[in-house]
Amino acid sequence: MVDCERVPYTVGVLPTSVTGNSVDKALLELDPLTSVGGTRSLVWVNEAGAVVVALVRGTLPLEQFPGDKGKVFVAGIEGVAGPFDDGRWIVAWFEPPGERCDLYTMVFYPPIDPKEVEATIGSVNRPTG
Repeated sequence: MVDCERVPYTVGVLPTSVTGNSVDKALLELDPLTSVGGTRSLVWVNEAGAVVVALVRGTLPLEQFPGDKGKVFVAGIEGVAGPFDDGRWIVAWFEPPGERCDLYTMVFYPPIDPKEVEATIGSVNRPTG
């Protein structure tokens, strides 16, 4: 199994419930989206330590979107976003050529306002250099 390198994106705008910087996922109780072996994650939590947003490198969503999904652009790359029945919002994209470490999933955990999802996605950047 290949371990993906660090996530090459920065996130400029986070939901209002996020407190502080991203945390080490080793300190958290992970779920099926954030615990895929070989992946790398950036995880942001709220004041109570519950995960608000996770950006995972090395996997696409493990589940199919249950309803409508829309086209979005993440740092200029086309992806899809949509709500899940349990209140999560999922964003997924891949960078060519689409090998395992080129796959990305961003998970927004409830409660989350779709406008915050949109603002966060719009603030994702891939620094050059």
